[in-house]
Amino acid sequence: IRIRVVNVITGTRRTVKLNYNPTTGTYRVNGLQANTQYYAELRGTCSNGVVGSWTQPLYFTTPGASLREGDPLQLTAYPNPASDLITYSFNSESDEPYSIRVCDMSGRQLMQEIRQAQTGTSTDEVPVSSYAKGIYLMIITQGTMTGHFRFSVQ
Repeated sequence: IRIRVVNVITGTRRTVKLNYNPTTGTYRVNGLQANTQYYAELRGTCSNGVVGSWTQPLYFTTPGASLREGDPLQLTAYPNPASDLITYSFNSESDEPYSIRVCDMSGRQLMQEIRQAQTGTSTDEVPVSSYAKGIYLMIITQGTMTGHFRFSVQ
């Protein structure tokens, strides 16, 4: 299933791919502008690979304030605290590469890599078993968007 959300004024599109067989319910698309009119469409793919058509648009207006202002990637990670690996995920509007950095609280960079995103939710892991106990900052940058996540190693 794909959910396409289009900004009515600018025409900017965001497509989210659900990598599972969803059930009836509510699904959240993060990173939309506050107090803005959008429309959403759905499109599915059959088990034989045939791609369906987009549904009729459903118009809506986002609330006046976003839930996580200043973090358009909606970066999250778990477990927190971590001891071996930390798994992170973020919302990506494209399959363009992104950079990931891990810094300690003094600002010293401990890790930096370029990784490949996928449109929708991108997920990967960072090994943290070699880090001393303490607080760290994960920084993901894709294009002009940056997400931050503070985590601890125990």
